[in-house]
Amino acid sequence: MSKIKDNKARFQFGTGITSIIMIFVVLCLTTFGILSYSTARMDENYAKKSYESFEKDCAAVNKVETLLYNIDAIIAGVRADETLIKEKNMEAYLKKIEVKLKDLAKQETEVNLTMKNDLISFRVNIDKNNAYDVQLVVNEISDTGLRYTLNKYKVIYINDWNSEDVWRWN
Repeated sequence: MSKIKDNKARFQFGTGITSIIMIFVVLCLTTFGILSYSTARMDENYAKKSYESFEKDCAAVNKVETLLYNIDAIIAGVRADETLIKEKNMEAYLKKIEVKLKDLAKQETEVNLTMKNDLISFRVNIDKNNAYDVQLVVNEISDTGLRYTLNKYKVIYINDWNSEDVWRWN
C-alpha cells in the first residue's frame, strides 16, 4: 500500500502557471489604477465646474441684492416727500420713482430694469443660460408699513434648451 502512495505523481506548480497568475495580477492592478485615476480626474473637473457655478451665482445674488437695496433707497427717498404722503397722490409718487429708476438703469448697463405702473422688474444674468428674474410691486403711499412687496425672485433658464450643454463631461 505504501508503494502505491509513492508512485502517485504530485501536482506541482511550474513556472508557466506562476507567470500567468502574475500577469493577471499586474493587469488587474493596472486596470484598477487607471479607473481610480480617471474617476479622480472627473471628480476634480466636476468640483471646478461646481465652484465656478457657485462663484457666478454668488456674484449674481450680490448684484440682485444691491439693486434691491438701491430700489428700496429710491422708494424711501421719494416717500420722504411729505406732500405726497399728505395728498396720497399715487400717480405722482410712482412717476417720481420711475424718474429715479431711469437714472439707476443708466448706471446698471447689464441689467434690464423696467417699471410699468407699480411693477418694477429686472433680470440679472448668472451665466449664458440662467438669470435671476425679480419683480416687485410698489405699495400704496403711507407713512408706515412696507415700501414694496417682492412678487418674484427666482432663477430662470434664458436660452433654448440644448442637450449637448447638459451632457458634456469634458
